[in-house]
Amino acid sequence: FLSVLITPNDKSDQVNLYLPNGEIIGTGRINSARFGNAKDQQWYGQVIDRPYHNAFVYMGEDDAMGKYSTGFYSKHFISYVMQRFDSLNLANGYIEIKRSMESVLAAAIHYNSVYGEEVYIVDGSGTLVFPVESELPEHLTELAAGEIPETVGLHVEDGHYVFYAPSEYSDFCTVLSISRWDLMSPVFDYMGNIAIIAIITLALAVVISY
Repeated sequence: FLSVLITPNDKSDQVNLYLPNGEIIGTGRINSARFGNAKDQQWYGQVIDRPYHNAFVYMGEDDAMGKYSTGFYSKHFISYVMQRFDSLNLANGYIEIKRSMESVLAAAIHYNSVYGEEVYIVDGSGTLVFPVESELPEHLTELAAGEIPETVGLHVEDGHYVFYAPSEYSDFCTVLSISRWDLMSPVFDYMGNIAIIAIITLALAVVISY
């Protein structure tokens, strides 16, 4: 049951159940039953601060789970964590659904830039989630300060067009950035080609006239 919590046909890499008695039951890439405390987990602070005690959290690289994969982004994980409630609606631990970035962010990872645009994904605090092991460019310093737009929109910042798309289901925000020059370069190239053709045509006309 735990291994199909996302959908029956789209299994998670790992599901961990954190019980109030300090027991952790895991299934997926690592099947285990061990003692541990939800409060000691990397995601706990972000989850407990949210109104409904659920959150998507970038977990970074996981050596134990990553050994079963070869791809770079298959070794980095994102967890969705939610608080459990029993039949009396009393808090009864947490469920962590863990998936690789390769499966969650496949569209961003395999996106091929057309005009030099760059894709970034940040969490609610402005921490860069994607690309891994990179830094936000200088014109996105507001994001690094945690100033995340709450609505989808296009902004002009320091010579760049920046499109923000906050997620409706998490604190993550997808950012598409492209410089004005890169955006207009196809137009400039086209105009340059037209100018060259016009000059050659004029030159030929002059030659023929003589």
